[in-house]
Amino acid sequence: MSAKQYPSWVLDLTDEELRWTFGAPTFFRGSDYAKQKRVGHVTVAGDRIVTAQVRGSEHGAYYTSLAWDGSQVSNTCTCPVRRDCKHGVALVLHLREAASRQRMPKWQRDLALVLGSDEDSAFSAGTPLAIQYTLLLHDVELRPMYWGARNTWVRGQATWDEMTRARNAGHDPAHRQALARLHAAAQESHTNRWGFGPRGGHLLVSELGHEGWRLIQEAQSVGVEFIPAKESRTVTFRGPELELTAELTSSDDGGLNVQRVLTLDGEAVTPVNLLGMPPHGAMLPAEKGDRIVVGFSRPLDESARALAQLPSVQIPAPDVGQFALEYLPRLKRVAPVRQPEGLTLPTVGTPELLVTVEQTPTETGITGTVEIGFRYGYEGSTAKPVDITTRGGRSFAGRDMVAEQELRPVVEELLGGPAPKVLPATVLREGRAFLELWPRLDDLAERDDVILVITEGTRGYQQLEEAPQISLRVNEKADWDWFDLEVSVTVGEVKAPLPDLLRAISAGDDHLILDNGDWFSLDHPELQRLRDLLAEARLLTDPDSDGSVIRLRPENAGWWEELVELGVVARDSEAWNRVTTRLLQATGAPEIEAPSSLRADLRGYQLTGLRWMDFLRSVGLGGILADDMGLGKTLQALALICSLQERDLLTGPVLVVAPSSVVGAWAEQAVRFTPDLTVTTLSETSRKRGSTVQEAIDGAQLVLASYAVARLDVEQFEQTHWQLVLLDEAQFVKNRQSRTYQAVRRIPAGARFVLSGTPLENNLMDLWSMLSLTTPGLFPDPRVFTETYRKPIEEGDDEAGAMLAQLLRRIKPVLLRRTKELVAPELPPRQEQVVPVELNAAHRRVYDRHLNRERQRVMGLVGDLQKNRITILRSLTLLRQLSLSPGLVEAEHADIAASKIDVLLELLADVVAGGHRALVFSQFTSFLGLVKERLNAEGIETVYLDGRTRNRQARVDEFRQGSAPAFLISLKAGGFGLTLTEADYVFVLDPWWNPAAEAQAVDRAHRIGQDKPVMVYRLVASNTIEAKVVALQERKRELFNQVVDAGDGAVAGALSADDIRGLLDM
Repeated sequence: MSAKQYPSWVLDLTDEELRWTFGAPTFFRGSDYAKQKRVGHVTVAGDRIVTAQVRGSEHGAYYTSLAWDGSQVSNTCTCPVRRDCKHGVALVLHLREAASRQRMPKWQRDLALVLGSDEDSAFSAGTPLAIQYTLLLHDVELRPMYWGARNTWVRGQATWDEMTRARNAGHDPAHRQALARLHAAAQESHTNRWGFGPRGGHLLVSELGHEGWRLIQEAQSVGVEFIPAKESRTVTFRGPELELTAELTSSDDGGLNVQRVLTLDGEAVTPVNLLGMPPHGAMLPAEKGDRIVVGFSRPLDESARALAQLPSVQIPAPDVGQFALEYLPRLKRVAPVRQPEGLTLPTVGTPELLVTVEQTPTETGITGTVEIGFRYGYEGSTAKPVDITTRGGRSFAGRDMVAEQELRPVVEELLGGPAPKVLPATVLREGRAFLELWPRLDDLAERDDVILVITEGTRGYQQLEEAPQISLRVNEKADWDWFDLEVSVTVGEVKAPLPDLLRAISAGDDHLILDNGDWFSLDHPELQRLRDLLAEARLLTDPDSDGSVIRLRPENAGWWEELVELGVVARDSEAWNRVTTRLLQATGAPEIEAPSSLRADLRGYQLTGLRWMDFLRSVGLGGILADDMGLGKTLQALALICSLQERDLLTGPVLVVAPSSVVGAWAEQAVRFTPDLTVTTLSETSRKRGSTVQEAIDGAQLVLASYAVARLDVEQFEQTHWQLVLLDEAQFVKNRQSRTYQAVRRIPAGARFVLSGTPLENNLMDLWSMLSLTTPGLFPDPRVFTETYRKPIEEGDDEAGAMLAQLLRRIKPVLLRRTKELVAPELPPRQEQVVPVELNAAHRRVYDRHLNRERQRVMGLVGDLQKNRITILRSLTLLRQLSLSPGLVEAEHADIAASKIDVLLELLADVVAGGHRALVFSQFTSFLGLVKERLNAEGIETVYLDGRTRNRQARVDEFRQGSAPAFLISLKAGGFGLTLTEADYVFVLDPWWNPAAEAQAVDRAHRIGQDKPVMVYRLVASNTIEAKVVALQERKRELFNQVVDAGDGAVAGALSADDIRGLLDM
């Protein structure tokens, strides 16, 4: 790639011309930006236009442009100034330096890196400048002057603007630069205060700000003379040399005098007045009415400015102690304080711990507060002690933090745990924690370094020390698949009220107060675990009981196993024990062998999957086979059916429901692997077919149907009792409110199994939907599941970790997932790379224009997300299309090159040259069409597949058996049901906030049978909504990893309002 050529006209723009065009203050600020290397992303358009990004003062980037008309340069910018700004100066200086270096011989460029620039020594002598001053009553006026033709100083009509913007005037450059910096300082200070800079031919010393004093010294150092005006008294200009201090002196009545003192050259001075608002200097008297103006040695903060304007303060004798302990340390932080020898001030004593306890009985128990603070007394003073509490005193300057820290162990002993990180603090103690506080209060009252204050209204409570005794009894119901669990608890000789106790345990209470005021602890291992388990099962309680009976089903075996571990079962049901033992000891079930009629060799993990499904079926349950994509879920399901046939257990037809695009693959694999099975495919509804479902499947052992057919003919599917129902790619029924979900759930089955590598895409309710189809008794109520699991886990609250672990324990018996890394280590590696794509200038302009418009539209709608979701998604989709090609949105922009296609072509050329083959995925078929046209024009043969393709398998065979190097596939049409291991490169042209779709697409190539490493490129348009989508994917992916996978998964939650705002925050 050839080096970027910079225009030659920038070399003709001198500093003088730039100061004339932009103004001296702007020029100097722009020079600083150029030296700080804030210019980047330079684009040269022809020989007259240059654009770039310039980083501003807040680290945001502005787009600035330069245009050359042959004689002068003009500048526009996206910053608030809009034109002729410091960003434009920075770009000119950056270009001038780059162009100059570009035209140097190589040896000069190399030596320049060693020797640096000589521009600092390039000033040449010229006509000198001076500053005329006029002493005013409270200020000094400054005007510029120049050395005239008659060898005298001339002021004329010259203004500061003219003198610093003069073009080719021949003035001394060092002088002009010194005056320009003074002018810029005045402008900066004046603009900050009033919103506009000074105008006219004069400025005031008070307008210069603190920086002005250093600039005055610099002007004097380069030879700029300061000349008094006629009839003006002499003024001596000093730099930032004035010191601000405070001095303490004793008064005759025992009080103190705090006096502001200004010193210059070590001597105290009395100012005529201070200069500036806020003050940054002072005017001092000199001999014969002359004056000295001098700046403070450092910028004054708000406190120092107040001190500078306050001559003195009188402290009465009784308040000297308070002043010394509270105010003097803070005063020393404002300015140096001089204290005469022999002046003795009161000192603070050692802090005492101040503890105030207040209890408040409530209807639900007891609540109390413990306020922990400190009390400080004065040594050598009768002043009132200072209390450091949450209500005040925290800013007391005499606090001894070390001594306060030494009292923290006392606080920890009182609270029975860690003390608050910051004291003083008020600690809330509720229930048992407040009850256990009282025995420690007596010990605390005996300490000399503690002051204990107890409010009225206290009441004594006595703890019962006996451990509660729990009994569990399981009774059979008339309908054998339900069992009742009865609970009873006694403490000593007393039977605790069951409703009250269960409410306390379920609510998470750690104690129970009886009516007589006694209380006992619930902090026992068996009670704590019982609390957790009953909280999970609380909505299974029999409505007719008093709250002590829990109804159980076989799906609750995992829950019961944890309850049994408490060792408190008094009576067990034989039937219950039989069914739960069989389910919980799945590893001990008979290990069936792979069916001999199966024309495939099962891998070890596939045989495990077969045995797992057969075992669940044998106990009347279903499950979710969630193996990673490409590990043969279809083969495992066919092996199960084949095994049932060989063991004479296939007593009814098996129904497979799958997406219409996958039904053909099921039929093909059934013929290939299980030719002994009688297979019927229902590719049409009964109306189109002209026969009922029962007529069509007569004699069939395996029936294949699409979700659409199952939904439309659900009444007929209901008339057959299916031995098994297998739901492939079951993310199609993840919405429990959809007609497809309702239809599938109505179909009767001995057991249902879900086959899906992504059982969780949007949120945990996807998982609930699949569990409700396979094991409906596990989590029967979606509202309970939402409150118990979904909200805590997805919102990441304090219970998220515990609830996640509990959910995993519950679903472990009925969900089986193996990843490629775990069971197929021989699979070649897969590498993924995000390729940033910079939009070209024309593409960027179109995108940014639409972005601003769509952002305003969406931000006004996002407040009511449910109502406006369709409109919002339409706007987001438009921006995603614009990230690909402007022509997808506006036909008049069809001639603008799509940057992403250029990058794809460059990458794909290397792939083809190396003899490789690639899959190219996009959400948008219109963009795939543009890609196809471009690739074909470049001589790259392609195969194309989208949702409108009629003969899908023919296109797949064309690629697999042909020589075309690129297969263009829409993400929805080809994201599942395909095996394309002939390709070892995958290009994803546009990211989607559901990374599961991308993962499925990639796994078309990276699956069992692949013998080459797979390289995945994700092309992402920089600084567009696509970059935000990629970031959103990473946040959404974590939920899948936590619930379903150990480290490699894919998930995207439904877009929230915050997600949408983030997508548009460019």
